[in-house]
Amino acid sequence: MLFLHHYKYCNKKYEYETEKHILNRLEIVVNLLKKTKFKKILIITHSGTIHELIKLLFNISDITGNYKFGSNCHITYIIYNKKQFYLEYGPSTLHLGIYNKN
Repeated sequence: MLFLHHYKYCNKKYEYETEKHILNRLEIVVNLLKKTKFKKILIITHSGTIHELIKLLFNISDITGNYKFGSNCHITYIIYNKKQFYLEYGPSTLHLGIYNKN
């Protein structure tokens, strides 16, 4: 019970988003993506947001990726075709390997 009280206090004081708020916003984004006529879209966001988007699109509880070159600046490739989202490849930092001199 103490945790719940602390959680509500922090949410009110710092006005951070809950997972429910994020999912509500992401549902709006998903609907916009489904309706757009653009063929290629680049989304730049925090990793937490993209992880929540992946969980929403593919109805999964979690996703892991290839973070061989760190956990920042990963790329995720998703395709929308014939009214279906496809995860072409999950979160990866392999593109950062071009800078690895080892």
